[in-house]
Amino acid sequence: MEQQTISVAKAGVVCKLSTKTTILAAMNYRAGVIDLASPLLSRFDLIIELKDFKDRQWDKELFSHLVHHEQTRDMAADDAQQRDSPHSSRRRRHDEQQWNMERLRRYIATVKRKFQPQMSAAAEKLLSAWYQEQRLSAQRDAARTTVRMLESLIRISQAHARLMFRDAVSPEDAQVAIQLAGGGPDDAL
Repeated sequence: MEQQTISVAKAGVVCKLSTKTTILAAMNYRAGVIDLASPLLSRFDLIIELKDFKDRQWDKELFSHLVHHEQTRDMAADDAQQRDSPHSSRRRRHDEQQWNMERLRRYIATVKRKFQPQMSAAAEKLLSAWYQEQRLSAQRDAARTTVRMLESLIRISQAHARLMFRDAVSPEDAQVAIQLAGGGPDDAL
């Protein structure tokens, strides 16, 4: 995964193919322990833990959101019939502010094509210092704190810089990468 290539040797032809891809994996785990072998675990750029807490207020808000979403979808179906209603111009303004999937795809394609951010000295220093601190930490996760982690931090920093329309990776991009990799908000400062 991290080399983003695969070597193929078939019928006397030897070649190396590009395999740049995104892998999203999910798993159930017990007691807060991710039971994967270290070599496999270290290959993921991000590991995000999602927990489902029992919270009445959150459940109410979620229910309200889902009901509102259903009503909005039903309204969209009726929208063609109500184009001249007094609420239609407000609804159109709201829709124009929202990004649909096509607009999001165009945005991502543009930033991938247009920007190849290079690491700034300040961002490099920040990532290096955080990585070294993690390597020396007594609480470090040996399965995650490898050279692959540093490579992941660089990729995430560059991706964030692209999303922000930048040609250089700023310290802010590096800080976002550190926070996504499991560092707290103050770890990167």
